[in-house]
Amino acid sequence: MRKARGIALLLCLACPAAAQVGGEPELIPSFAPAKRAAKPAPAPRRPEPAPVEEAPAYEIIPPRKDDLMRVPKAEMIGRKQKPREIVRLRSWWWAAEGSMETRQSRSFPAVVTQGDVEPVYWLTYTQKFKPRNEFIVHSVEFAPLSWLSFEAQDGRSRSRGRWSGADELHAPQFDLFTWTATGATWVKPDHAEHFREVGELGGTARWSAANMNLRVLEQSLSTIDETEFGHSLDLILGYHRFFDRMRVTNGSVDLQTYQIYASPGLGPINDLDSTYEGRWQGGHIGLRDDVRLPLGFGFEGWMLWSPFMEFQGDGFDNRAAAAGTMSASYPNYEDRARGTAIHLNLAAAWRWSAVRLEAGWQRLYFYSRTGNRRLHRVGGTHDDRILDHAITERAGFFAGASVRF
Repeated sequence: MRKARGIALLLCLACPAAAQVGGEPELIPSFAPAKRAAKPAPAPRRPEPAPVEEAPAYEIIPPRKDDLMRVPKAEMIGRKQKPREIVRLRSWWWAAEGSMETRQSRSFPAVVTQGDVEPVYWLTYTQKFKPRNEFIVHSVEFAPLSWLSFEAQDGRSRSRGRWSGADELHAPQFDLFTWTATGATWVKPDHAEHFREVGELGGTARWSAANMNLRVLEQSLSTIDETEFGHSLDLILGYHRFFDRMRVTNGSVDLQTYQIYASPGLGPINDLDSTYEGRWQGGHIGLRDDVRLPLGFGFEGWMLWSPFMEFQGDGFDNRAAAAGTMSASYPNYEDRARGTAIHLNLAAAWRWSAVRLEAGWQRLYFYSRTGNRRLHRVGGTHDDRILDHAITERAGFFAGASVRF
């Protein structure tokens, strides 16, 4: 009995599952196979996504100018514009022709009277300088703000041409030489030349200006990266000066009627060596218009007007000084008057990058109102004459280039 219990105890220690909790231990363990746990059910498979068709790769090609030209107007307006250039350097050659003319007049009583009427005639003296010039003009423009710029211009040239000086007669309501009433009025500027001398002209000319340009209008139709169409308008406020220095030599008399007074006959004048300097200066106001077109083409023009010009002319008549009728000091006669100036400049241009080629036409015109001519006599005395007018004109074609950056 003791051996059986000992064997049962050993079996319980070796196999604890043989004993039941709360019951008697089994003397002979059960060797039945243990039940296996059930396998878990497989998880449901996720549906595979439908295959996505890949889009073919495309090359990004920049738009052509022809395509940009078809952009609707509403989409082109208001896009960001290219910044305005800060500095503009410009040079051009200007082939100009023109004239400078001064006319003085004084009245004389007629020698023959008609009843109670004493005719009065006017004797005038007109100088005409007709130079040809080739100006080389340089300008620089600086724009510190998008609506403001400052510009300086300077042009110089030598002058070559012809000169003439003529005495003329004006006789209102009477025949020129018999002083009989005609009923017709023959007054300035109609006249009859009775003496004229001519000579060769040489000298220099200079034109300079300083302007302040105010941008008052800016319109543009722009593409994505550059301006194709554009229009700007500037108000110009400034000051300009035109200077002529002329010398007359190699003279001759080519008209002599002997109808008024005796004077040298036809032929050369060996001692002619006279000078005249004419200066115009004053403030001006104007407009400058710039039109930009596709492919770099464009137009530019400006117009200046000034009613505030001052004219100063200083002359020296060497023959009168040698004869003792006028002072031998320079000047021996002076002209003073106020006048008006009108300047026009029209140009067509083509731009490539920062360089712009230009060609066009330009005209400068000055006209004085009635002024005064003072003749300086020997001994410090003087007498005054009427300066009917002084006129200066230059016009011609030009070509040049400018650089903007």
